[in-house]
Amino acid sequence: MCRSSRTGRGFVPGALGAYCGVFLLLTGAWLPLASSTISGAIHGNDAEWTVWVLAWVAHAIVRNPAHLFDANINFPAPRQLAGSDHYLSSQLLFAPLFWLTGNPVLATNVVMLLSYPLAGLAMACLLRALGCGPGAAWAAGLIFSLGPRRVPANLMFLEYLNLYLPLVALALMRLRTEPSAGRTLALWASLTAGVCSSYYMAAMLGLTAAVWGTAELLRQAGARVRFLVSAGLAGGASLLALRLVSGPYLGRATEIPAPPAPEIPLGAWISSFTLRAPYGWGEGTVVTWLCLLGLLALARRDVRRIVALGLVLVALASVLTDRWALIYPRLPDPMRFFRTASRLQVVKGFGTALLAAAGLEAVRRLLGARAGALAAVAASVAVVGTKGTELRRFDGREIAAFSTAAPIYAAVARVAEAEGRGPLMQLPLTRSPGGGRGWFTSYETEAMIGSARHWLPLVGGYTGYQPPHRGLFLDLVEALPASQALADLVDMTHLRFILLRPARDWERPGVRMGLLLMPGLHRLFEQDGWILLRVERAPMHPQWFAAIAGGRSLEHTVLGTSLAPLSPDAARARVSPRDRAVTARAGTLARVALRVENLGTSAWPVSAPPTHPAAGVLPPQRSRGPYVVELFAQWRPLDEGEAGAASPALAVPLGRDIPAGESLDQTVALVTPSVPGRYELSTGVRQVGTTAFDGPENQPMRIEALVTPPSSSARP
Repeated sequence: MCRSSRTGRGFVPGALGAYCGVFLLLTGAWLPLASSTISGAIHGNDAEWTVWVLAWVAHAIVRNPAHLFDANINFPAPRQLAGSDHYLSSQLLFAPLFWLTGNPVLATNVVMLLSYPLAGLAMACLLRALGCGPGAAWAAGLIFSLGPRRVPANLMFLEYLNLYLPLVALALMRLRTEPSAGRTLALWASLTAGVCSSYYMAAMLGLTAAVWGTAELLRQAGARVRFLVSAGLAGGASLLALRLVSGPYLGRATEIPAPPAPEIPLGAWISSFTLRAPYGWGEGTVVTWLCLLGLLALARRDVRRIVALGLVLVALASVLTDRWALIYPRLPDPMRFFRTASRLQVVKGFGTALLAAAGLEAVRRLLGARAGALAAVAASVAVVGTKGTELRRFDGREIAAFSTAAPIYAAVARVAEAEGRGPLMQLPLTRSPGGGRGWFTSYETEAMIGSARHWLPLVGGYTGYQPPHRGLFLDLVEALPASQALADLVDMTHLRFILLRPARDWERPGVRMGLLLMPGLHRLFEQDGWILLRVERAPMHPQWFAAIAGGRSLEHTVLGTSLAPLSPDAARARVSPRDRAVTARAGTLARVALRVENLGTSAWPVSAPPTHPAAGVLPPQRSRGPYVVELFAQWRPLDEGEAGAASPALAVPLGRDIPAGESLDQTVALVTPSVPGRYELSTGVRQVGTTAFDGPENQPMRIEALVTPPSSSARP
């Protein structure tokens, strides 16, 4: 990493050994748990998701690299890794460990742990190349490795591995000093590894490289044009490499809706720079004082360059963070993933470490080598005593898939090989409230990590950019153990296996029992309360599976039905009750069981693709746009046999597309009138914005309903 002429013989191994010793002491309490426990429980599923991504990429690059983005979740939807990071360059450390151990949890924890000493070493080497003494360089490297968003330990910071910032800066320095093919290749390698580590790091590395490259270009030295050409070639080749491995991701980025761009006056930018930038340089009192010491060192010519670079990076990151709400709407489509501006603190941490190094180096040059060494030791001890204690804190969660307590996924792999591989669904999807992990957490990420044991396709999955059919999938899972819901899931996904978690994990144990008793599900084995079922139902609607596998289409529903006006021959329906009468209290919800039959000549479009596919981990919202077929309901009061005025029609969504000649059983929830009495409830079918279902063949449902006073003891 560093030239021996600048760093001194033995500096690199000595510095690396010292960093490893410090971080082994800081993390020693949770290292024995690294094979089955992840850190970063505060981020819940996101931390588990990171483990799965690394495991999937390591699996795909040797099995089928052309389908890297076709990850094994939300089957059969394509390109399920296209909306997320792939951490490709992290495979340099992760993949050999994973291939050797078969344990993605252990491999991910090792990558996270090694990132601390490697970040410190990269920073120390850069500072030695800038002329800092060994003590100041090592102490500032420690500050950098424990910088913003680095403590407490969290797997999420693999999205912004800060070690690439000083590596690229060092490569630019060397190229400027002596442009050559070897140093151009070194710059390309460090840039490519950085931009392929994550898309967030690609953006932050581009910002840092622009600042540092400009500073190098302005430096008084020869071969300026050659440096500019060499750096341009290295940067262009790195961007080309990123583009080659990110085609599906960039295509997915254009689906993110752009927010409106507000006007921003020039004065706002100036006030942001002058008022906001100077504050919050440090992460703690010790680092803040070192940064202020670095600012005072600006008066010294021998460290002025380090101070200036650090100050520019801190100020620029602060301004961008403060004004990101105004900048974000103006970003081009591929850059719109950068929604969390606080992650720019990583760049700010780089500048902070430079300022701290300048302060320590100024002490050494002003007071002598012994005073400088004492200052570096004192700073290191203080940083370890403050930021290091946060690293010792381990907020972990055990992953059952890789603990000795639940080797269930290895058993699934053995059975699947014997029975024939196929899509798997693990239930329930969500954690029980007693887990204490928040409303948004689920069991799906644990199932994803467990799939590293068998690599079966999963019909569910946790991701920030869910496929269009996700909302329909969740509705069907919620309807289980209804026979029709299972049949629809089989049609959509060709579901072959259902893995039931132990009874203690179910909020609705009746669903688990219903599945165990359902015809068409054969129990294969039971282990530690887990039960694996084989689905023995044949798909009946191959067009549904094909539509989901084909990806998003704005002209069709998620099940492949054309979003277009229906012909009069297709707009024919019969709605019939499955309950003889309805009784409900006024102003509440009445649950009405009914059957909707398509008497027409073509399928009805119902499950339109969501208008905002980048809806995060929440289910995509159901669309009521043009051409969607839906139910409508009206309440008409009955008074001594004479009909009164009907209420406005209430829109009621259908469950899914209904092919011609088929029916759908559905229970709908309708808001009852506020006035008690006898009513006629009529329910019919319509297509939004176009064809009316008003031909003579149409048969809406009409039943009598009794609406009781709110205080009535009658149950709905």
